[in-house]
Amino acid sequence: MATSMSAVDMNPAGLDKVKALFQEQLDQGLHPGAAMAVYRHGKLVLDLYGGTADKEANRPVDKDTLFLIFSCTKALAAFSLHLLWERGQVEIGQWIADYFAVRAMENATPIYEPGKVIAYHSLNFGWVIGELVRRVEGRTISQYLKNEVTGPLGMDDFYLGLPADQEGRVAKVYTMDDYHPPDMVALFNTPAIHQAVIPAANGISTARDLARFYAMISMKGSLDGVEIIRAGIINSIAAVQEEGIDRNSPEEKEVKLGLGLAIDDPSMGTPRGNTSSSHSIGHGGLGSSIAWAEPESHLAVAIITNGVRESASNTQRLAALSDAIRDACV
Repeated sequence: MATSMSAVDMNPAGLDKVKALFQEQLDQGLHPGAAMAVYRHGKLVLDLYGGTADKEANRPVDKDTLFLIFSCTKALAAFSLHLLWERGQVEIGQWIADYFAVRAMENATPIYEPGKVIAYHSLNFGWVIGELVRRVEGRTISQYLKNEVTGPLGMDDFYLGLPADQEGRVAKVYTMDDYHPPDMVALFNTPAIHQAVIPAANGISTARDLARFYAMISMKGSLDGVEIIRAGIINSIAAVQEEGIDRNSPEEKEVKLGLGLAIDDPSMGTPRGNTSSSHSIGHGGLGSSIAWAEPESHLAVAIITNGVRESASNTQRLAALSDAIRDACV
């Protein structure tokens, strides 16, 4: 395990507890490998990585290891739409059909009556946003994000559509003892999936780069002198839009949703307030990872692993790390 720190309003003893818990979870075998990065007031204060990237090849996780982030990708996909909104190219609340019509989506029969229930879309979310970006802006969503977000932020190790020459850096994903079924997870170990552009599900990143995106969110749209989006848009993104039971989750869990982001998800630890600036906003990834920001305290966190667990145990371990990070803030 390695760490890079620049203490910015963080308690050294608290950070030591975070490191110890990170290592303890690896030692307990909760996942083979992991990486975690924390930004505070726009500065990297913690950069941890450890464990095994590939059991069969006996390859350890190092500072350059890339991880599948699964649905953590959705936050960046949504952000591309937020940028189009800020620039007046789309209007939130307007019918999608006003911008484009895709026959397969047009002909699909909804399971639920639109607007009546909350139901999570594992993949369609990304296809719809990606097509909106392409029809409205002209670039593919992967090009748009690289040009307008990840490139300007210096997120050189975030990929939506992995270059073939980077395959050797990707940690292999494993199903853990409590997760069923394993077939879908195995699919995510193929180069074809890595190199495809699936805006809702197959982002590949280091924890440092994913946390850097949320550092920009935590600093109300700017980071290191680069303004990506106006602060007012960040405030709107973080406001609760819907709250209730997610009918498409196996456990029908209670959720709070902003614009493309989850609010105060249990994996982000214990909520600390009710205003939009004190909410935790972010997104999780299939039984393995979470990334979030808390704008009020200028805190940003990414915890990514290569072990997929069932929701209950995954939430518990990620929440423990998230709360430990909050406790280290001064």
